[in-house]
Parts: sequence; structure tokens; C-alpha cells
Amino acid sequence: MDFQERILAEQELQKAQVQLELTGTCDILEKARAGTYDNTVENRKLGRVGQKYGSKKEEQKDEAVQQASSGINSQLASSGDSSQLATSGISSKLASSGINSQLASSGYNSKLASRGDYSQLASSGISSQLASSGDYSQLASSGINSKLASSGINSKLASSGYSSQLASSGDSSQLASSGYSSQQIITGKNSVSANIGIGGKTKGVIGTWITLAEYNDKNECILVKSDIIDGKKIKEDTWYSLKNGEFTEV
Repeated sequence: MDFQERILAEQELQKAQVQLELTGTCDILEKARAGTYDNTVENRKLGRVGQKYGSKKEEQKDEAVQQASSGINSQLASSGDSSQLATSGISSKLASSGINSQLASSGYNSKLASRGDYSQLASSGISSQLASSGDYSQLASSGINSKLASSGINSKLASSGYSSQLASSGDSSQLASSGYSSQQIITGKNSVSANIGIGGKTKGVIGTWITLAEYNDKNECILVKSDIIDGKKIKEDTWYSLKNGEFTEV
């Protein structure tokens, strides 16, 4: 082997060594992308402690699913965590079982349902229905005659539409309504209810704090009052409105 051939051979050997090093590095990186989620605050919040994960690309495929529809009578469903579903179609149905999912609808008579924790449901359509069984979920509606229901702990329900109905059975939940003739029902312990719309009424269990507003003939708010349902002065599971400055059975 002459001098030039030896130089070429050494160059090829160096290339092979570099390629081998790169391959090993890729293997290390690939292993770093795979494993199980540690017991951290964030992972506990997302409910994935101990679960296996692959590459970032695979995670994005299983989680963070996005679906959008503007068609009438559309149906969107997702079981992945952190999914996003949105529709503007009439009588649409959106359902999600993943954690941290987001559902939004602006169509009439739409139905939104979620059972994952930390989910968010929002609707601006008339006569829409929102239901959640996940803890720490948030439900919001601005549509007329909408219905919001939650059974998860520490959930939040808010409505500004006329004649809306809000119901919660989860402990430490918060309900807020400003729409005309809205109704709130609270069966969870240590919950807080605020119904400050004209003609609003509320009923709940003992220990629930309720807030109601009173209006004059000109629909001007003249008083907002809060009190706790103690079973004596304010009865349990009894409809109340605010009249003449007092909580009155209706």
C-alpha cells in the first residue's frame, strides 16, 4: 500500500468512527425520549405518573388532538389528553374524556360533555347543554336557556344567558349567574353560589353560601345579599329569591 492509499484508508476509518459515534449519540437521545413519567406536581396534575412515553412526536399524536367543525349536526369526540374541540354548527355534539381538554361551541342546541379533570367547556349557543364529571373543570355559557351540570370537585360554572340552569354536586364548587330568571342547584358541600340576575333563584345544601340580587320596577339593582344555608333561617333544598331585602321562599 503506497502513501496515498494509506491516507485514503485512514480517512475512511475516521469517517466510520464518526458515523459510529453519531449512531451511539442518536441511540442515547432516543432512549432519553422514552421512559415513564416521574412523580412530579405537573405529572400528578395531568394524571400520568408511571405512564410510559415515547418520542415527542408520538406524544403529540396521542395527546393535544385538535378538531374543528362548522357544519350543522356535527359530532366531535376525543379521548386524548389536552385535546381541543370546537364547533359552530347547529345541534352539534362534542365529547371528551381526556384531561385538560377544551370544548367550545357557538351553535344552537349543542351538547358538550367531558369527564376529564381540568377540562374547560364553553358555549354561546342558545339552549346548549354542558356537562362535566371531572374535578377542577370549568363550564361557561352565555346562551339563552342553557344548562350546565357538574359533579366534579372544585368545579366552576358560569352563565350569563337568560333562563339558564346551573347544577353542581361536587364539593367546593363555585356557581355564578347573571342572566334573567336563572336557576342554581347546589348539592355539593362547601360550595358557593352567586345568582345576581333579575328573577334569579337558588337552592342548596346546608353549608352552602348563596348570593342573590333584588331589582326594582325599572330593572335596577337595589340590593345584593349573601348568607349561608344553615337549615334554620335559610332552609336546605328550598328555592330562594331576594325580595324586600330578605331571602324569600319561592
